[in-house]
Amino acid sequence: MITPEIIKKIRFENKLSQNDLGQKIGVSHYYISMLENGKKPITSKFETKLKEIGLLLPEKEETDLDLEQVTKLYIKFRAGDRQAGDLLEEKICLMKKILDTQE
Repeated sequence: MITPEIIKKIRFENKLSQNDLGQKIGVSHYYISMLENGKKPITSKFETKLKEIGLLLPEKEETDLDLEQVTKLYIKFRAGDRQAGDLLEEKICLMKKILDTQE
């Protein structure tokens, strides 16, 4: 579970305003402020969104699932699914980011 301090750290490390982060996640800057100040609970849905956009690195078990997802997306992409290709690119970038932090 992430804390309000972690949300602030993620935001500052990525040079994002509360408004910027809110737009990426699909919430208001006010909601981000409430989370960062501990006035609203941080939900698992919010944490998942941070992981989906690559701002919060997943745990190892989730990374293994990502590899399975990448394989499925690649198969769909090879069959002509352009949307799968876009998702595949996002997943590969996230996995590269994870590997870079482990070196």
